[in-house]
Order: sequence, then structure tokens, then C-alpha cells
Amino acid sequence: MKVQILSMLIFLCGHFTQSYGQVEKYKALFIYKFVQGMEWPVSKVSDSYKITVLGDDAVFNQLKTMIKGRFVNGKEIEVSKYKPGTPLENYVILFLGHSKRSLFENLQKEAVSSSTVLITETPGFAQKGSFINFNVESSKLKFELNKSSFNTSSVKVSGTLESLATIVN
Repeated sequence: MKVQILSMLIFLCGHFTQSYGQVEKYKALFIYKFVQGMEWPVSKVSDSYKITVLGDDAVFNQLKTMIKGRFVNGKEIEVSKYKPGTPLENYVILFLGHSKRSLFENLQKEAVSSSTVLITETPGFAQKGSFINFNVESSKLKFELNKSSFNTSSVKVSGTLESLATIVN
């Protein structure tokens, strides 16, 4: 399974086109693959993996389409739009779109304490504590991984994902 994740992400990193809609499609695919390459406390995913999105309808729509009917480790994946004020402990992943970046600081603190992987797409946010931050370099979608955020939370990330990321602390 880890070899499949590695192969898919290498393929995506090497063959990315920066046309509208493609970026969102690849971000959604990466998020789906991230679920497969991470391990949360058992109590966090008792019945399903819950992903929530704030500030990027295109990524939300791609995730809804892509994840419909899919399972990871025998558990369903659910996708919803995040409503500010909802406890992050209800989710395994929060994707925070660039348009809602002003909410980052408060969400980051809660994400670490609740073991919710915060994924962003704003330059510099990995260094500020986002678990994962997407960036585009030379027309290729890449991601940064903040090991300190993972180490502070109860979420374990696979060596495969680490090897594909740019590591920041």
C-alpha cells in the first residue's frame, strides 16, 4: 500500500499541469492519499475519517466527488464544509483555503491539541505550524511537512509521505 502511495505521489509531482481545476483536483487527490499515509488515535476514527474544508469550494467539490464511496482501513471517508466554531476534534483533517488564511492562528492551536491535521496552501504556513502546506514550484504541486506539528500531536505520518515532502520545523 505504501508503495502505491509513493508511486502515485511521485507521478503527480512529476506531471502536474497548472490549469484551473487541475490544481484543485490534485490537492484533493493528495489529501485522500494523506489519509492513507497517516495514523490517528483509535478514538479519533472510531467509525469514519472525517475531512472538512474551509475557504476553497473547488477543493471541497473535488474531494466530495473523488472520495464518494471510498474507504480507508475499512472505514468510510466523509467530507464536509467546516463551520467556524465547530470543534476540530470531530475531524481528522481540516483543509484551510488561502481565502480564509486569517483564521490560521486560532485553528492551528486547536488542530495540534485535537490531533486534526491542518493542511494549508499559503506560503510560510508550514513554518508557522501547519502540518502540511501545498505549494507550486516550477508548475509542480509539492507539499511541505512540519514534523514538529506531527510530533506535538498524536498523529503519526508514514516514512513514505515524509520522503516525498519538503521537511520544515
